Amino acid sequence: MEVAASVSAALPAALVLVNRVLASLSDQGGSSGAKQDVEKLKSLLSSFQSFIKLKENQKKDHVSQDLVNKIQGVTAEIEDALDDFLFEVHMDRTQPHPNARVQSLHDLAHKILNYKPIKRLSKREKRINQIIENHNLMDRMAAEKHGSELIDKASDSFFEDNRLVGFITRREEMLNQLISGDSKRTTIQVVGPGGSGKTFLVKKVSADQHVVTHFHCRAWLRLSRFDSSEVFVLDSRFDPTTGDSSIVSESGRVDTTRLHNYLHQKRYLLVLDNVWNRQSLVQILKDLPDQENGSRVIITTRNNIDVADDKLKHTHKLDGLIEEEAWELFCTHAFPRSGCCPNFLEKVSSKILNKCDGLPLAIAAVGFLLSTGQWREVEYDWETFYNSLAHEIGTSSKFPIISSVLQPSFVDLQENLKSCFLYFSIFPEDQSVSRGRLIRSWLAEGFVKEVNGKTPEEVAETYLNELIGRNLVRICSSEIDGRVRTCQVLRLYHDFIAPLSKDGNFVTVVDKKNSKPSQDKKVRRLSFHEYFPLKLDEMISNAEYVRTLFMFGHHDIGTIEDDSKKESRWKRIKNRIRSFTTSSYSDQDHHLEMFLRKFRLLKVLDLQQVPVQNLTKYVGSFILLKCLNMRYTCIETVPDSIQKLVHLETLDLKYTLVKKLPKWIHKLQKLRHLLVSRRNSTIISGEPQAICVSNSRIGSISSLQKVSLIAVENVEDIKQLGRLKQLRKVGLANHHEENGRELCESIQQMENLCKIKVRAATAEKFLDLDHITKPPTSIKHLNLEGGLRRFPSWIKSLSSLVKVVLKSSKLRLKDESSSPLENLESLQCLMELEMVDYYVGTKLVFKANTFKSLRKLHVEQFDELKEVVVETMALVMLQKLTICKCEKLKALPTSCCLGKLEELVVYEMSGDFIDNIKRRINEGQLKNHVQRSNDEASSSSSSNAGHALSRRIMSYRHIS
Repeated sequence: MEVAASVSAALPAALVLVNRVLASLSDQGGSSGAKQDVEKLKSLLSSFQSFIKLKENQKKDHVSQDLVNKIQGVTAEIEDALDDFLFEVHMDRTQPHPNARVQSLHDLAHKILNYKPIKRLSKREKRINQIIENHNLMDRMAAEKHGSELIDKASDSFFEDNRLVGFITRREEMLNQLISGDSKRTTIQVVGPGGSGKTFLVKKVSADQHVVTHFHCRAWLRLSRFDSSEVFVLDSRFDPTTGDSSIVSESGRVDTTRLHNYLHQKRYLLVLDNVWNRQSLVQILKDLPDQENGSRVIITTRNNIDVADDKLKHTHKLDGLIEEEAWELFCTHAFPRSGCCPNFLEKVSSKILNKCDGLPLAIAAVGFLLSTGQWREVEYDWETFYNSLAHEIGTSSKFPIISSVLQPSFVDLQENLKSCFLYFSIFPEDQSVSRGRLIRSWLAEGFVKEVNGKTPEEVAETYLNELIGRNLVRICSSEIDGRVRTCQVLRLYHDFIAPLSKDGNFVTVVDKKNSKPSQDKKVRRLSFHEYFPLKLDEMISNAEYVRTLFMFGHHDIGTIEDDSKKESRWKRIKNRIRSFTTSSYSDQDHHLEMFLRKFRLLKVLDLQQVPVQNLTKYVGSFILLKCLNMRYTCIETVPDSIQKLVHLETLDLKYTLVKKLPKWIHKLQKLRHLLVSRRNSTIISGEPQAICVSNSRIGSISSLQKVSLIAVENVEDIKQLGRLKQLRKVGLANHHEENGRELCESIQQMENLCKIKVRAATAEKFLDLDHITKPPTSIKHLNLEGGLRRFPSWIKSLSSLVKVVLKSSKLRLKDESSSPLENLESLQCLMELEMVDYYVGTKLVFKANTFKSLRKLHVEQFDELKEVVVETMALVMLQKLTICKCEKLKALPTSCCLGKLEELVVYEMSGDFIDNIKRRINEGQLKNHVQRSNDEASSSSSSNAGHALSRRIMSYRHIS
């Protein structure tokens, strides 16, 4: 199954590549014979895809690994042939010539240039067909099509004892929902990742004596993952005297019509275990009777399925055990006699437990393994177990708990989603990855299908959301509107996909444990994890087949608080991996150049946070490169050779030392994401600065989706921006007030704009954005940095706006009866409002019944502010309140609604303000909302204040 899974994940990208070659042949006027050859390859890949999907759903002993390996090899050969063609074929980027004679000569020259690549492609196709005939692949595939279906059974044998560690509260809630409550049939859903204890919990609840006596009949059913009409009984408590045996066939299949008739007039409990898709679920729910006699249906599922059942009343989401519960369960199984962990094993036990991410099945399984006697109760043995944990419970072990839990989830994924899920093995185990970085890489790899009416980025985001909905990927942080910001896979899930990727040659990781890739495999995706051998050019013999290169190990360089520590850390990192600094002609630099020179077919080059100073001169030879990520590097210039990258879709130069984009940037006609900004030095601190764009004809890059952060200072460049009709995000800096009208006209033409940031030339300069009459209605995020003589009136019409940032506005109101917030009060969807030096005035009033959706409010540097008033029913959903650097403000608003407040952040405020907070803490007004930092706790004179605080953090610093 392991190799089959990775082959299944590789096929979608190969099929996308076929379609690109077909399109290229059409554009280049290729011969019909060449097109037929590529169509044959496409048909072959489709046959492979159907066969591999079938084998994934069968038991391992029914899968010929040799045959799957052969298919994998042929798929790689096809991919190489297609990429070689795209690399060699001459791309015509010139505009049609008005003179027909000249154009004909041009077309003829173009065909002559492309004759050899097309001829070589046809030869490769014939050679691939010869390989298939030699190995008799098609006949072997036909002979192996039939086999036993893979039954998805996640063992819960580790929970055979009656102890419900971590499930006591859930059990009581479910018992109450089953026996009490509505007389109408009620549906209860239990959702969680594989191994989270769904089945175990439901078994314990349904076997409770109160439940047994309450219901006339009970049944435990499994819905087929592949045929929505098939339902199988796993366990039943039907009454044998009523002839219910006719409901279930010898094979265990349930006749749903007879089931409906049997359940008529009975109070029943039906458990639909491990439901995979909505189609089969909806059908059986539709067939169930409801006599309003208190019948219940329990659904367990790994996927967040839209049940579309008006009887769904309760959903229980099992995300894993909390730390105390996980520790209790671990000790119960690891130390069955005492149930207690010896002191000398506590540290290593905690490390082992962290690896399990709170999943009960994994915790119990690991505890059981440690209790078998194979591992002595000594620290050294347990450290050895920890270091080999992935192997001990992996797919090839005698105890493959990871495989048994995750294999059904993986097999159920569509091929494109398999590719996206396996791609997480490129990243180190504990590292979260940003949504944008992940999606842009998926696009470059060819994992994302075209969908009418959606951009590729939107389709890719639905892929990510589906993986999250299936509980295979978890959110680490999110935007205010719930959109994913960063995510990662659970540690055990990473241990599951890492060997799949390695064995199937999907991803090759080089680290301290695996310091050299296999020389007999064509490495496709190469990822360095904190290990950088000096002689890179000698470590891999087949670099020409590498499509993707990632390097990790430096993601902490931008998180140090103290600048001196940052500089020291930066120097240490550069010394540690000096082989990746190309500022001199050292031996190490030479090795890097020689290494990268071989990557002829590279599509993704990601050197984020690797402190390189110069981009290799060979980057222009990576003709197929689609994604170039140099974020947080030390590069200072963009080499001219990049203009040769005609397929480039992403150029990420954020937080580099680049000051200006080259004038030829418009030649990158397929560019979709131009992400740029610079820092002032090698120290990562302060606001990022914009990169200058001048006379670049950027408006001709019609495919651009995101452009940020650029400085456009002359009128012609500002007008160019108006031609970018597809822009979703734009970030502009160094804006001059006199160019306001032209900028407004350009913004109005960006009909699809969702995020916009405009920054004045300096904090003292003003923005002029008053000339917009028809703003893009899709704007959700608005960031304005600079002085405002008056608030732009068009902002109040942005009904989709969820986040507003206003900095250095220094707004002054001539009419004292006016409010600086009046143009924001009507924004019904606004969830986050950040105001820094926004208003020059003594009073800030949140009027009654306004800002009802606001979750986060940040008020900073209001130098004249003396009073904040929150009227009735304003800010009713506020969860986080930040107030800082408002020296004249003496107290929090007394009428402030704190019913939903979870976090209060206060710093650099006056002593009177801090005393007011302390007093309100002692009086119990803030006891459920704030928790002091350690510094404050040590300086507090009140012994009672500590008892009045709970789970969130309030920190503050006095103004000196």
